[in-house]
Amino acid sequence: RGTLFPWICWALWISRNQKIFENRIFTVKETILKATQDAREWLLAQDPIIKSQTRLRPQISNTQPSLGTITCCTDAAWLPDLVSAGTAGLGWIFSTDEGIISSHSSALSFVSSALVAEALSIRKALSMALELGFISVTIQSDSLTLINAINSKSHLLETHGILSDIEIIASSFVFIQFKFIPRLDNVIADSVAKQALSTFISSIG
Repeated sequence: RGTLFPWICWALWISRNQKIFENRIFTVKETILKATQDAREWLLAQDPIIKSQTRLRPQISNTQPSLGTITCCTDAAWLPDLVSAGTAGLGWIFSTDEGIISSHSSALSFVSSALVAEALSIRKALSMALELGFISVTIQSDSLTLINAINSKSHLLETHGILSDIEIIASSFVFIQFKFIPRLDNVIADSVAKQALSTFISSIG
């Protein structure tokens, strides 16, 4: 039905213009993702029957997840710092009903707040879920403010860019859900995040 190449060229052109005129910078992955989405939407638009039966961009859902859905618990540990604005440890856990699949972590400097750290953790988790080929994911976080912002698409000022990234990445999944969980139900991701922060601080101390 065609090739992806012209859509990639178009996405590159759009990214160039946004960088020049709006000072917005998109990664290679985001540009390819946008090209793929545009190509898929165009192809489906050529077939009214398929278009009427297919949801191009999955809406953030509050329904029961389907079988095979991966659950990802995310958390962040943040330490304010007068020099680097703040340091954060990020942690996220992939699991199914049968148990934990894998745990992952990262650490960053120049993180301005605990809320930003929580948002960065979700963005990292979503990017990895996409790389691992997961198509049905439930993201869980103990940050009620963040989950409410994502579900309502009311971008908070301090996390605006990160939440925009989350929305872009989330559109690639067949099923995506963002849920708040109590802190006591998120102890594993919390432990992973704190360990990442501790290790990072030790390495630069």
